[in-house]
Amino acid sequence: MRTPAAFPGAFSAFPPPAGVRAAPRGFPRFPGMNVFRLLLPALAAAACILWGSASPAQEAGDPDVSRQIGDGRAEETGESLDSRNLSPADRLFLTGRALKAEGRLPEAIRTFRDVLQIDPNHINARRELAHTLLLNRDFGPAEFHFRELLRIDGNENMRSGYRRFLRIIDENRPVGISGFFSILPSTNVNRGTDNRVIVSSIGGQSATGTISDESRRKSGTGVSLGLSGYFRAPSSPSSRLSLYWRLSGIRYEDTLFNSTTLNLSLIHEETTRKGGWSAGPYFRRNYVEAGSDSDAHGVRFGMSRNLNDKNQLNFSLSHEYVEYSLRAGSDGPFTRATVSLRHQVKPSVSLVGGVAASRSVPDREANQYFGREVFGDVTRTWRGGLRTTAGFGFGDRRYDGLFPFSTFAREDDYTRVTLSAQHSRIDIRGFTPQVYCSRTENRSNIATSEYGATDCQVIISRNF
Repeated sequence: MRTPAAFPGAFSAFPPPAGVRAAPRGFPRFPGMNVFRLLLPALAAAACILWGSASPAQEAGDPDVSRQIGDGRAEETGESLDSRNLSPADRLFLTGRALKAEGRLPEAIRTFRDVLQIDPNHINARRELAHTLLLNRDFGPAEFHFRELLRIDGNENMRSGYRRFLRIIDENRPVGISGFFSILPSTNVNRGTDNRVIVSSIGGQSATGTISDESRRKSGTGVSLGLSGYFRAPSSPSSRLSLYWRLSGIRYEDTLFNSTTLNLSLIHEETTRKGGWSAGPYFRRNYVEAGSDSDAHGVRFGMSRNLNDKNQLNFSLSHEYVEYSLRAGSDGPFTRATVSLRHQVKPSVSLVGGVAASRSVPDREANQYFGREVFGDVTRTWRGGLRTTAGFGFGDRRYDGLFPFSTFAREDDYTRVTLSAQHSRIDIRGFTPQVYCSRTENRSNIATSEYGATDCQVIISRNF
């Protein structure tokens, strides 16, 4: 099979979707394209992406068939495909391009998705899928795939085009809303212990006490329902100001564990050629059925930098002050910083590893601690459309003051493993499911703080 350096006619043009915003000044016009002015930025970015310097190894298909599609002769591709020895993925890919050139966008989208299910590393299929979704005004899925392309494709000419597409999406979708429903089975809802006794020291004498039922492990299954959304306002070609909000509630059979949480954040986001950064304030309000409500207000900063085609360095820092309504001595600041490195093994496999440090300084000295953590995960997209992530984390927390009725400070060591999965072919009228499970083991020198927990979430979400 012949492989061209850059197949012509990719992201082929056709009449635009209604309502797409006007092009920035200075975008060139391309001969032979009968397009409206409103779609010019998308088509210009598309030409920039696949008329750029892509390596031959990245391209797929047959150059003659690609030329037919680029010349507006998509109806001739059937005969051409039958006469060539193409792989199933490449045959579907060129079929999808022909459907797209004819304006049959939903069929083209399904076809490009089929290609990725056969070959998750088929980067051209992901490019075409993202662009076709944009032209079909499916902004949410289009944004997801363009961000995936930014993550897995190190070609800077291509990345420049992806960023243009993301700006087009931002301009045409300043408001977004999504909803979710989840089932939350847990072996330890309250993070209670299985220990039955606790040893304390009073007046220099050791004493043994029985741990109360309230501190013992309780299992249960909860349900959660929530809405989230955003308002975005571009402030320049490379930056935007965004307001994010989220309202969610959790309900259990034992109403003691019921809660409702409101999150608000105002974020300035800046994109650069080598990555980007974001910063802004946030607020969190947590209503708990038991009465220990809390408010948290703080600021966060995040930064990412592409070191090369395969590696991305990420840094985040957050600082907040938490106030509780009924937990005396628990009010105080909390700070957390993380540094991680993402390595793209290939388009279908990525690895992440990093370290984190945290500092909590509530009013009560016995509750003040310094924490450290090492974490990592591996994400893989499998043939057929299954996407899985397996992760781990282990760390410790060392407390400052003596634990009440003891002669020593609390010390915790914990381990955590996680697994999540979702399938691109499972989409019921826009509703997509995801499964997430974790196992946590917390070892402590304080009997009431030692616990194990297995938690799962079966999440069904939808963008509106």
